[in-house]
Amino acid sequence: MFWSFLLTQVMKKLTNLSTDVALQINAKKTKVMKNNAEIETSLSGEVLEYISEFTYLIQLIFRYYSQRKSKGELEGLGKC
Repeated sequence: MFWSFLLTQVMKKLTNLSTDVALQINAKKTKVMKNNAEIETSLSGEVLEYISEFTYLIQLIFRYYSQRKSKGELEGLGKC
Protein backbone atom coordinates (compact mmCIF):
# COMPACT_ATOMS: atom_id res chain seq x y z
CA MET A 1 0.00 0.00 0.00
CA PHE A 2 2.83 2.39 0.85
CA TRP A 3 4.54 1.83 -2.52
CA SER A 4 1.32 2.46 -4.40
CA PHE A 5 0.86 5.74 -2.55
CA LEU A 6 4.50 6.73 -3.08
CA LEU A 7 4.42 5.95 -6.80
CA THR A 8 1.20 7.91 -7.21
CA GLN A 9 2.74 10.91 -5.45
CA VAL A 10 5.88 10.74 -7.61
CA MET A 11 3.80 10.62 -10.80
CA LYS A 12 1.71 13.61 -9.65
CA LYS A 13 4.87 15.59 -8.86
CA LEU A 14 6.40 14.68 -12.24
CA THR A 15 3.22 15.74 -14.03
CA ASN A 16 3.12 19.07 -12.16
CA LEU A 17 6.80 19.82 -12.81
CA SER A 18 6.38 18.99 -16.49
CA THR A 19 3.38 21.29 -16.77
CA ASP A 20 5.38 24.11 -15.13
CA VAL A 21 7.83 24.04 -18.05
CA ALA A 22 5.12 23.61 -20.72
CA LEU A 23 5.68 19.86 -21.25
CA GLN A 24 3.03 17.17 -21.31
CA ILE A 25 3.71 13.51 -20.50
CA ASN A 26 2.07 11.11 -22.95
CA ALA A 27 0.47 8.39 -20.80
CA LYS A 28 0.15 6.06 -23.79
CA LYS A 29 3.93 6.12 -24.33
CA THR A 30 4.86 6.02 -20.63
CA LYS A 31 5.70 2.58 -19.22
CA VAL A 32 6.38 1.40 -15.67
CA MET A 33 9.06 -1.10 -14.68
CA LYS A 34 9.41 -2.52 -11.18
CA ASN A 35 11.46 -5.31 -9.61
CA ASN A 36 8.62 -7.13 -7.87
CA ALA A 37 4.84 -6.81 -7.54
CA GLU A 38 2.99 -4.65 -10.05
CA ILE A 39 1.16 -1.68 -8.61
CA GLU A 40 -1.54 -0.09 -10.69
CA THR A 41 -0.21 3.33 -11.59
CA SER A 42 -2.01 6.03 -13.48
CA LEU A 43 -1.11 9.30 -15.09
CA SER A 44 -3.84 11.86 -15.72
CA GLY A 45 -6.45 9.15 -15.17
CA GLU A 46 -4.88 6.63 -17.60
CA VAL A 47 -3.47 3.38 -16.21
CA LEU A 48 0.18 2.92 -17.22
CA GLU A 49 1.44 -0.30 -18.80
CA TYR A 50 3.93 -2.48 -16.90
CA ILE A 51 6.94 -3.88 -18.76
CA SER A 52 9.57 -6.43 -17.72
CA GLU A 53 12.40 -5.26 -19.99
CA PHE A 54 13.40 -2.36 -22.24
CA THR A 55 16.01 -1.37 -24.81
CA TYR A 56 18.03 1.83 -24.63
CA LEU A 57 17.74 3.98 -27.75
CA ILE A 58 21.51 3.87 -28.26
CA GLN A 59 21.32 0.06 -28.49
CA LEU A 60 18.87 0.37 -31.37
CA ILE A 61 21.15 2.87 -33.13
CA PHE A 62 24.22 0.64 -32.74
CA ARG A 63 22.26 -2.37 -34.00
CA TYR A 64 21.10 -0.41 -37.06
CA TYR A 65 24.62 0.74 -38.01
CA SER A 66 26.12 -2.65 -37.24
CA GLN A 67 23.71 -4.32 -39.67
CA ARG A 68 24.43 -1.72 -42.36
CA LYS A 69 28.18 -2.07 -41.89
CA SER A 70 28.03 -5.85 -42.17
CA LYS A 71 26.19 -5.46 -45.48
CA GLY A 72 28.85 -3.07 -46.75
CA GLU A 73 26.39 -0.18 -46.97
CA LEU A 74 28.61 2.19 -45.02
CA GLU A 75 31.82 1.84 -47.05
CA GLY A 76 33.64 5.15 -47.44
CA LEU A 77 31.35 6.89 -45.00
CA GLY A 78 33.25 9.23 -42.71
CA LYS A 79 36.55 9.08 -44.61
CA CYS A 80 38.27 12.31 -45.63
